[in-house]
Amino acid sequence: MDGVIKHKRKKPNYINILLRYKEDLGVDYSSRDSIGLFPFRFVEKNITEVLRNYFNLLDLYYPVYDLYLYSIRNPSAILENEFRNLVEGLEAYHRRRFPGRYISNEEYKRDIYPLFIEAIPNNLNKHFKEKLKNSLKFMNEFSLRKRILELIRNLPKELDFKIQKEKGYQNDIVRNIVLIRNHFAHFDPNEKRFIPKDTVSLQLLNEEMRIILEANILIDLGFDIEHIWKFARITKRFHH
Repeated sequence: MDGVIKHKRKKPNYINILLRYKEDLGVDYSSRDSIGLFPFRFVEKNITEVLRNYFNLLDLYYPVYDLYLYSIRNPSAILENEFRNLVEGLEAYHRRRFPGRYISNEEYKRDIYPLFIEAIPNNLNKHFKEKLKNSLKFMNEFSLRKRILELIRNLPKELDFKIQKEKGYQNDIVRNIVLIRNHFAHFDPNEKRFIPKDTVSLQLLNEEMRIILEANILIDLGFDIEHIWKFARITKRFHH
């Protein structure tokens, strides 16, 4: 067993199951041949269940797996690019895992959306009006901040991660993730707020996002709390 199982997609390419057969101190886990989401020893006793869960979820989650993988398999990746992939991975995962809406889409389209449309001034530029109409279609969806907080709340309390138990730390991390994402996506040269962009801050945010995404994925795959806790504390093995 070489530790990597290939699964053919409908597209003409492949995705890794992300399974590592063993961990040795002498192995360079930054190499492409050794990549894996979790060590084989973590799933040896219930590998059938884990693999079944993985493949059952693959069609739904493969964009998430790709974004996550890119963040760990490129040791030379620029931190900003790694940040963008992890943010997109969290958002893509949440959209597939949770409803992510304040009210049902049917209720929103029936009772709320028409009121927004009526409130648009008639004398606006027609292109601006179309942009507003398209933007208002998605007003019922959770913000990035709310999505991340919901993913944190989805983690079992027994994991006892710092981002779960320390509200001040949690607020700082989530606020900075949203600030930086918005800074990249909606650059404002007049922005007055402090936006952390130094290497240490970005690395911390990336590691916290990775832990949130990893732990949620492992829960879906059927890992027990003990192994999720141990896995999250393995030194980030692919790019350090």
